[in-house]
Amino acid sequence: MAQKKTPAKKAPTKTPAKKVSVKKTAPDYSEMTLEELAIESGMTPERARESLAGLLMLGDTMEGIRERLLKKIAERDAKAEAEKKIADGIARNRGKALQTVTVPLPRKGVDLVMKELPSGLFMGVFPVTNRQWWAVLGGARPRKADADLPHTDCPRDYYPFEDQGEDEFREYYGEEEWEDVWRRYMVIAYDGVCERFLEKLNELDAVKSSGLSFRLPTAEEWEYACRAGSKGDYCLREDGVEITEENLDTVSWGDGEWNGTSEDLPPVGRKRANAFGLHDMLGLVGEWTASNCGYKGIYCGGRRAKASSRERQPAYECNLKCFVSAMDDLGFRLCADRRAD
Repeated sequence: MAQKKTPAKKAPTKTPAKKVSVKKTAPDYSEMTLEELAIESGMTPERARESLAGLLMLGDTMEGIRERLLKKIAERDAKAEAEKKIADGIARNRGKALQTVTVPLPRKGVDLVMKELPSGLFMGVFPVTNRQWWAVLGGARPRKADADLPHTDCPRDYYPFEDQGEDEFREYYGEEEWEDVWRRYMVIAYDGVCERFLEKLNELDAVKSSGLSFRLPTAEEWEYACRAGSKGDYCLREDGVEITEENLDTVSWGDGEWNGTSEDLPPVGRKRANAFGLHDMLGLVGEWTASNCGYKGIYCGGRRAKASSRERQPAYECNLKCFVSAMDDLGFRLCADRRAD
């Protein structure tokens, strides 16, 4: 008699273990010692001990050192957050068709042209011009020859003392302090200029219907827009060519290359665009950003050295030199996000 086969037992099905996401909590910097803060800011333990001992020996206070270290850590964290936002935007928008949005301004024939970047951020094709400034804020119409120059005016009504300039600051504060004081007030002045323009711009019906909300870029957003995908010193050009010292003049002005003088600024858009379709990110004017470094505002870009000089710095690097020597060549470029509403 044939024996019945006992069916083989099935192996128990393993339920995949659930991944438990552990949310990182920010460290409590208030409980850290000065040495721990110095290490957190990027110093090696040995360097941290040496640096702290030297500062205390020179008469610096523990409170003052702690404040500077906390500021340095905060700036580092803000930079990391800004870079993460860009990376997340690139991942989210991968494969998406990028848009160009043209926003008509109240004056006939004056527009803002914004390019969407792979990160999802919109960036102005040019720095804000005198013509665009006039179209938004009114005032005296710019001369035809000046209409397409980048707007670099810092109105006197934003100065802390109405009729005081560099000479008065030198005399009142002395040679050692005047530059420091002047920088602080120039930050207030340029923030005031940009806030005034942005407030009026975002109130326009054409801007509201465009679906965009305008603001200043951060320094990290500005550099990303400037590089346009390049890992080199400068940027990728519109045709995908890497910009180096040898072909830098195709996208960037050097000091004195327009009209043979460093006093005159060229109009926007006379050089080739980068791979994101943006003009004049290099070599025209310094561009004010929403970032800061302590009390010093960060601006990017700016005039290069003379064409004959080989000492050209990558113009996307944040420029913290004294505003006194740069305020006449300091403008701004708009960026925009899609409105949430």
